[in-house]
Amino acid sequence: MDIVLRQQMCLKECYDSLLRKPEAQDRVELKQNLRKLNECNYSFQFISSRDADVIIALLIDTLNVIQDDDLISYFGQLVFDICTKQKVTLETKTLHKAMEYFLKALSFCSFWVLANCISACGALLYSNVPRLEQFWEQLLGRGCAFETLLSSLELDMDAKLATLKALRAMTVRNPGEPYMPDAYITRMVEILLNVLSGPCFNDSTVQAQTLVISALRCLQNIFSTKWNFPSEHLGNLLGILKSLSFFGFPGQKNRQYLSLNPSPLCTHLPSVATSDESQSQSKTSTPKRRNRKKKVKKGNAFPKEDTPEQSEDENVKTPQQFWKKTSSSESELSDSEGSQVVRQRHLQASVRRNVYFTLTHITKVVDSREMFGYWLHFLPDIPVTIGAPQTQTVLLTILKDPNPQVRVAALDLLTAFVTKYKPFLGLAAYSGSKRTAFTTLSETVAAILGEVHRCLHLAIIAENKSAQIIQLLKCLAAVVTGSPYHRLQPGLLSRVINDVAIFMDNKDTQVQVAALTVLGAVVNVTPWPKEVAAALEQSSAPSLRNKDTESTNGSDKFPGSCWLVAACADKLLVDMTESARIATTAVRVEALQVMTNMCQGYFAQLMRSSDFVVSAVEACLRDPNSTIKMHTLKLLGAFSKKLAEAISMKQDEDKADAKRCLDLGHHLWLDCLLNGTLQSFLQDLSEPMLQTESCNCLSTIGSAMWDSLPEDRRVLCITVLLGLARSPDSNANVVEWTEDAFVRNAAIRCLSIFCMYTSLREDLLFLMDVGEIAVEALEDASVRMSASWALSNVAEMLSELRKSESEVASEVPDTFVCLLGNAAIRVRPDKNQMQANAVRTLGCLLQFISAKNLENENIRKLVISSTSCLIQSLSAGLMKVRWNACYSLGCLLGSTDVISADYVDVVSVFSALLSSLNSCSNFKVRIQAAAALAVPKVRSTYGDQMQTVWCGTLTAVEGTKQSVDYRELQHQEQLREQLCATICHLLSLAEPEDLPGMARAALEHECNISGAFKRTQGKLSLIELLNKSREHVARIYKESSDNSTAKVLKLLDSLLKDKEFTDLLSLKGLDIH
Repeated sequence: MDIVLRQQMCLKECYDSLLRKPEAQDRVELKQNLRKLNECNYSFQFISSRDADVIIALLIDTLNVIQDDDLISYFGQLVFDICTKQKVTLETKTLHKAMEYFLKALSFCSFWVLANCISACGALLYSNVPRLEQFWEQLLGRGCAFETLLSSLELDMDAKLATLKALRAMTVRNPGEPYMPDAYITRMVEILLNVLSGPCFNDSTVQAQTLVISALRCLQNIFSTKWNFPSEHLGNLLGILKSLSFFGFPGQKNRQYLSLNPSPLCTHLPSVATSDESQSQSKTSTPKRRNRKKKVKKGNAFPKEDTPEQSEDENVKTPQQFWKKTSSSESELSDSEGSQVVRQRHLQASVRRNVYFTLTHITKVVDSREMFGYWLHFLPDIPVTIGAPQTQTVLLTILKDPNPQVRVAALDLLTAFVTKYKPFLGLAAYSGSKRTAFTTLSETVAAILGEVHRCLHLAIIAENKSAQIIQLLKCLAAVVTGSPYHRLQPGLLSRVINDVAIFMDNKDTQVQVAALTVLGAVVNVTPWPKEVAAALEQSSAPSLRNKDTESTNGSDKFPGSCWLVAACADKLLVDMTESARIATTAVRVEALQVMTNMCQGYFAQLMRSSDFVVSAVEACLRDPNSTIKMHTLKLLGAFSKKLAEAISMKQDEDKADAKRCLDLGHHLWLDCLLNGTLQSFLQDLSEPMLQTESCNCLSTIGSAMWDSLPEDRRVLCITVLLGLARSPDSNANVVEWTEDAFVRNAAIRCLSIFCMYTSLREDLLFLMDVGEIAVEALEDASVRMSASWALSNVAEMLSELRKSESEVASEVPDTFVCLLGNAAIRVRPDKNQMQANAVRTLGCLLQFISAKNLENENIRKLVISSTSCLIQSLSAGLMKVRWNACYSLGCLLGSTDVISADYVDVVSVFSALLSSLNSCSNFKVRIQAAAALAVPKVRSTYGDQMQTVWCGTLTAVEGTKQSVDYRELQHQEQLREQLCATICHLLSLAEPEDLPGMARAALEHECNISGAFKRTQGKLSLIELLNKSREHVARIYKESSDNSTAKVLKLLDSLLKDKEFTDLLSLKGLDIH
């Protein structure tokens, strides 16, 4: 008979028996039925949720009449098996009834029954905590069931272990469920701290260690589900964990724990956003990428209990694996597999490992400012291996712990620390002086980072297992990324390079990947250290030791080339079988990323090894793996961008070098990419990510390189890009188009950059195509941001055409100008960056519009509505929008044709700018407002607002005397300098009738004006403006000899004297009162 059917018949017999004698059950028969049910094989599904509800409810009704320890134990085992091994969901009524029964049974059953009884409670709690809210107080309140059981001296370890597992079940939170109130979380933590600091703290028995491990796993669950941890218990918990981290550590005595306090050095930590906080606060407007990964096949297998590092989603629902281990030993070693000593060491190592797991969770969850103060207790600022007793820190564990899994857990903790607290590590400042009685926080952090580097250096030398070497290198990569080397002791990065280079040819590909990751982090350090450049200048890889692998980098293998570039290229060019090529994909990707990172700060070394770069690019573009192609395009894009910058800089300085760069660019683009490769990538609809990277790569070509390409290649690129940038609906005449928003974004961005190239700027048809695509794309939310940027770029190029007096400017249709302007006005009410782009677009268009354009009524309407939009934007929430609005209003004031046509309310424009100048809290906005007020080139632009602008500017000068945050001092100085320039500009345009009013206001603010000019420290540009304004005022004085003009002239002369100018006009004979 089928086993499922047989077990279902057993269940039916029990059910029938309960129905026949509901009131007076035969005790022997009931025990037999429960034994039969407990003997069933619960790995087979044979009980439905309805059957479970009925049978449990009937048994509770019967057992409420009969109080028998055997029956309670059998029933507890049955409920445990049904809830944990069968896919059933009990009704709330049944849950309450069962929980009430077992909690009641705890008060009268014998000690030997408690383990099964508590296990049943835990099984009922698992994933049902919100439905059992009425029992929370009984379970977690003062003098509650859990606290009583765990503090009992008579209770055996099996029952205590079952209690901790039941408590752990309460920490399980299903997705969407509300968090448990903080009061109950606090109670759970207090109960667990009592367990950890109780008799088992220094107890070396197997049972006590198992209890500690279980308590630590409960804490891990609390932190992994991101409940609010009570900060008042943090110091106590960290003190316990610090002591337990050396439990059973050879050569270290178990010390009594002490509650930790935050370091007094961290009392006034600056407010900075850590990596996790900044990621959670940042909002991106780019479209969500569709998940193209294969779905993971779901099953009933659960991750192992000893591996708490899971994803956030996995941590929300704790795996059921911990229910399966009910033995108090909970050891993975049987008696036959090792002696009692081996088991003891295994459990001691498990305690230490779980301590580090718990600390890692704490690091990720607890507030960064609060936690950083405690971290100084775990990381030393003096060598940890010197003296006796040795300093008990995380670094000592990494160096000395005999268990490799504990060392890996400690490395995970160190990695989490340097990753999350990177902003605080930036406080480090190495002084080089001897230690004194008081050490600042900056010096302490610098010393800690120096010790971390020294520790990892020693650990890498001592380690010989690949798994541990990989973790060491991952940790070292995180340390390199988080350390401010320009503020640390010199030489740290040189030692890192020497330690890591040897692993580049390790036989384990994962070790190679980890080594390349570290080197990629090293070349990514900014500002770029000279010691790294010196290390890369060598033609052979540094080697301090030989381990299991032999270094293939001989002293003359790469003569004249950078050893790192040559080594990366060697991994990309080596001949191998297809299977080996697939196996080394990760290594080749990392090698490409290292070379890409080098482009920014070590371009000279790449140029010296350009043959390797070109060879690697050629080989990788032919690789069948699309991932390799994508990363090759990223390398080519970064390299081309720096190449274009080099060509631009050297065209006037070193024409021979510029020609070499241009020839190299020709080889890369014409022979490697535009030989059909890039075109095939752009048109491959099956690889949208390859299309995206191809567009990004093409956008880096640079103006000089683009202009030197054959015309047919340029036309082909533009044709394909225009097709990719258009929406599917408008592509009736285009052969290829894509639905992927990322491809369309990249194509629009590339076209936006092309607009700024000199040759394409003069191509009106191209500008109109890009402008029309941008206007059309504004209707698509997934590409709206890129479209708004493209719109502003096209408008800026039109403005440049007008300023350069190009003939093309007169050919721009009014309808096209109105199309761009109206689109920008529609986008303007949008938010953030799109609003800033729209405001910039309107300013550029207003600068482009000429008197001829104003003959068109639609253009006149556009001017009026655009001006209104810009004035409204000055009160926007985002400061970047306000800055762009000030810039755009400056463009408007600089357009004499528009202002003189009387279509603009100049009074409102000046009023809005003065309001921003005097009331905005952002210095950059105020600087731009002051600059906009100085844009008009003729006096007539100011009209009757000259005195208003003058007085408002002087008032703003007075505002610069206020004290500001030290981070704003530079901007305050820039504002003061711009205000001085604006004052000079206004005086240089003043007419005789303006000077009396200007003189009165100037004398009222004479001290402020003098102070502002003195603090500009004699800048040449400002002195020239002063001279220009003085000459203008002196000319008026000669003509009118007005007393008010003389006062202004005297003020200007005094300002020039402060600038140490001696060749000034004499003021003798002037009657100035």
